[in-house]
Amino acid sequence: MKNISLLLFIITASACTSSKTALAPDTATEHTVNCSGTDSDWDTCHEQATEICGEKGYDEVQKYEDIGAFAAYDSARVLPDRRLIFQCKE
Repeated sequence: MKNISLLLFIITASACTSSKTALAPDTATEHTVNCSGTDSDWDTCHEQATEICGEKGYDEVQKYEDIGAFAAYDSARVLPDRRLIFQCKE
């Protein structure tokens, strides 16, 4: 069990910013940027959104944040989960 906890901790703690693209119900393309972990913050999400959309900018569709605790080896460490969903302006 400790090995699984350690593996999950390493994966979560080292989570870097990532993004994915999906087609929204109204056929507009939505992008999701994941800036979870202790090394990222909302500025990281916004920087990624700006890189994806360029000078046109973007509209936020939804922001998600969950501040939770993850226990590893009998200690709790806060690892926030943050996601920004947005659409690039045309």
